[in-house]
Amino acid sequence: MTANAMEEFPKHLQGILDAIQIAYLSVVLVNDTDWASVAKNVKTSRNPGGMLQLIELNICWGVTAFRG
Repeated sequence: MTANAMEEFPKHLQGILDAIQIAYLSVVLVNDTDWASVAKNVKTSRNPGGMLQLIELNICWGVTAFRG
């Protein structure tokens, strides 16, 4: 199943999901209000004790790393 994390899940799906995977939100969420909305929707959608997996990019803009 896929869903838009920015929108409230349908009532029949709230509180029943055992696992939720969210990927690459840091690319599209630009302010704290967006993150708060996603957190609220995820919290109401997964069952108590359910798993949440966040996958994000590790981007350091303007930083160069050197290994010696």
